[in-house]
Amino acid sequence: MIKIEITNLAEFSKKMDALPGKVLAESARTLREEAEEVMEKSKQLVPRDLSTLADSGHVPPTERERNAVSVSMVYGGEAKEYAIAVHEHPSIHSPGSWSGKTIKWNVPGTGPKFLERPYVEALPKIPARLIEAFKRAFR
Repeated sequence: MIKIEITNLAEFSKKMDALPGKVLAESARTLREEAEEVMEKSKQLVPRDLSTLADSGHVPPTERERNAVSVSMVYGGEAKEYAIAVHEHPSIHSPGSWSGKTIKWNVPGTGPKFLERPYVEALPKIPARLIEAFKRAFR
Protein backbone atom coordinates (compact mmCIF):
# COMPACT_ATOMS: atom_id res chain seq x y z
CA MET A 1 0.00 0.00 0.00
CA ILE A 2 1.22 3.48 -0.86
CA LYS A 3 0.31 6.33 1.40
CA ILE A 4 0.73 9.95 0.37
CA GLU A 5 0.42 12.62 3.01
CA ILE A 6 0.31 16.25 2.02
CA THR A 7 1.20 18.38 4.99
CA ASN A 8 0.96 21.79 3.34
CA LEU A 9 -1.81 21.76 0.79
CA ALA A 10 -1.31 25.42 -0.13
CA GLU A 11 2.40 24.88 -0.96
CA PHE A 12 1.62 21.67 -2.86
CA SER A 13 -1.09 23.44 -4.85
CA LYS A 14 1.26 26.33 -5.64
CA LYS A 15 3.93 23.89 -6.93
CA MET A 16 1.38 22.04 -9.06
CA ASP A 17 0.13 25.33 -10.55
CA ALA A 18 3.71 26.27 -11.48
CA LEU A 19 4.49 22.89 -13.04
CA PRO A 20 3.23 23.54 -16.62
CA GLY A 21 5.32 26.71 -16.85
CA LYS A 22 8.37 24.88 -15.51
CA VAL A 23 7.89 22.06 -18.01
CA LEU A 24 7.63 24.56 -20.86
CA ALA A 25 10.68 26.48 -19.65
CA GLU A 26 12.81 23.33 -19.34
CA SER A 27 11.58 22.07 -22.71
CA ALA A 28 12.40 25.41 -24.34
CA ARG A 29 15.89 25.38 -22.83
CA THR A 30 16.53 21.81 -23.97
CA LEU A 31 15.26 22.40 -27.51
CA ARG A 32 17.35 25.56 -27.81
CA GLU A 33 20.47 23.66 -26.68
CA GLU A 34 19.76 20.99 -29.30
CA ALA A 35 19.22 23.62 -31.99
CA GLU A 36 22.50 25.35 -31.06
CA GLU A 37 24.36 22.02 -31.35
CA VAL A 38 22.76 21.30 -34.74
CA MET A 39 23.62 24.81 -35.95
CA GLU A 40 27.26 24.46 -34.88
CA LYS A 41 27.56 21.14 -36.72
CA SER A 42 25.85 22.55 -39.80
CA LYS A 43 28.28 25.46 -39.94
CA GLN A 44 31.04 22.89 -40.41
CA LEU A 45 29.20 21.61 -43.51
CA VAL A 46 28.45 24.96 -45.14
CA PRO A 47 30.47 25.63 -48.29
CA ARG A 48 33.22 28.12 -47.50
CA ASP A 49 33.28 29.98 -50.80
CA LEU A 50 31.32 32.81 -49.19
CA SER A 51 31.70 33.40 -45.46
CA THR A 52 28.38 35.25 -45.61
CA LEU A 53 26.49 31.95 -45.57
CA ALA A 54 28.23 30.50 -42.50
CA ASP A 55 28.03 33.84 -40.73
CA SER A 56 24.28 34.06 -41.31
CA GLY A 57 23.50 30.83 -39.44
CA HIS A 58 21.88 31.39 -36.06
CA VAL A 59 19.22 30.22 -33.62
CA PRO A 60 16.73 33.02 -32.89
CA PRO A 61 15.15 33.27 -29.44
CA THR A 62 12.87 30.38 -28.51
CA GLU A 63 9.19 31.17 -28.94
CA ARG A 64 6.47 30.18 -26.49
CA GLU A 65 2.78 30.44 -27.25
CA ARG A 66 0.33 29.06 -24.73
CA ASN A 67 1.38 25.42 -24.25
CA ALA A 68 3.75 25.24 -27.21
CA VAL A 69 7.46 25.84 -27.60
CA SER A 70 9.23 26.32 -30.92
CA VAL A 71 12.80 26.87 -31.90
CA SER A 72 14.16 27.74 -35.33
CA MET A 73 17.51 27.30 -37.02
CA VAL A 74 18.06 29.97 -39.65
CA TYR A 75 20.44 30.72 -42.48
CA GLY A 76 19.65 33.82 -44.39
CA GLY A 77 19.76 37.53 -44.36
CA GLU A 78 21.70 38.62 -47.43
CA ALA A 79 22.58 34.97 -48.06
CA LYS A 80 18.96 33.70 -48.09
CA GLU A 81 18.72 32.81 -51.77
CA TYR A 82 22.20 31.30 -51.79
CA ALA A 83 21.44 29.29 -48.64
CA ILE A 84 18.32 27.79 -50.20
CA ALA A 85 20.08 27.05 -53.49
CA VAL A 86 23.04 25.34 -51.82
CA HIS A 87 20.94 23.45 -49.27
CA GLU A 88 18.52 22.11 -51.88
CA HIS A 89 20.90 21.72 -54.84
CA PRO A 90 20.07 20.43 -57.36
CA SER A 91 16.56 21.89 -57.32
CA ILE A 92 14.39 24.63 -58.75
CA HIS A 93 16.17 26.95 -56.30
CA SER A 94 19.53 26.42 -58.01
CA PRO A 95 20.69 29.37 -60.12
CA GLY A 96 20.47 28.86 -63.87
CA SER A 97 24.26 28.95 -64.08
CA TRP A 98 24.39 25.77 -61.98
CA SER A 99 22.16 23.80 -64.39
CA GLY A 100 23.69 20.51 -65.46
CA LYS A 101 26.85 21.13 -63.47
CA THR A 102 28.28 19.15 -60.63
CA ILE A 103 29.42 21.55 -57.99
CA LYS A 104 32.71 20.66 -56.35
CA TRP A 105 32.62 21.82 -52.76
CA ASN A 106 36.07 22.80 -51.51
CA VAL A 107 35.88 20.79 -48.25
CA PRO A 108 34.76 17.13 -48.16
CA GLY A 109 31.35 16.79 -46.53
CA THR A 110 30.21 20.33 -47.30
CA GLY A 111 27.39 21.07 -49.69
CA PRO A 112 23.71 20.26 -50.02
CA LYS A 113 21.59 19.51 -46.95
CA PHE A 114 24.14 21.18 -44.65
CA LEU A 115 21.43 21.90 -42.05
CA GLU A 116 19.21 18.88 -42.63
CA ARG A 117 21.97 16.29 -42.12
CA PRO A 118 22.92 17.32 -38.56
CA TYR A 119 19.25 17.84 -37.69
CA VAL A 120 18.33 14.30 -38.78
CA GLU A 121 21.35 12.99 -36.88
CA ALA A 122 20.15 14.75 -33.69
CA LEU A 123 16.51 13.57 -33.87
CA PRO A 124 16.94 10.20 -32.11
CA LYS A 125 18.38 11.75 -28.93
CA ILE A 126 15.83 14.57 -28.56
CA PRO A 127 13.09 12.49 -26.82
CA ALA A 128 15.51 11.37 -24.09
CA ARG A 129 16.70 14.96 -23.61
CA LEU A 130 13.09 16.14 -23.28
CA ILE A 131 12.37 13.44 -20.70
CA GLU A 132 15.31 14.79 -18.68
CA ALA A 133 13.86 18.29 -19.06
CA PHE A 134 10.51 17.06 -17.69
CA LYS A 135 12.30 15.45 -14.74
CA ARG A 136 14.09 18.74 -13.96
CA ALA A 137 10.72 20.51 -13.98
CA PHE A 138 9.39 18.13 -11.33
CA ARG A 139 12.32 18.74 -8.94
